[in-house]
Amino acid sequence: MPDPYLPVLTLVLGFLAGRFLQPWRVREYWWYLRGLLPHRCPSCGRWHSRRTMRFAEHRTAGWVFICQDCYDEQYHPFSKEQS
Repeated sequence: MPDPYLPVLTLVLGFLAGRFLQPWRVREYWWYLRGLLPHRCPSCGRWHSRRTMRFAEHRTAGWVFICQDCYDEQYHPFSKEQS
């Protein structure tokens, strides 16, 4: 006699495999884990990886995520060491 739960188990496993094991989802999650998911800098409008950006406190916008060049330009304008 066949197991009555086998079709349900097969359906659930097939759904989970189709939902979570798609190549683009795995790639997107891997980029998120490594910090390589691109973000757009609100100041200069260029795309950067998350590793090269940092949070800065803005008076009206609160905490914003800007690139290192914009951070140096806005918060350390007279320093000689700009990246």
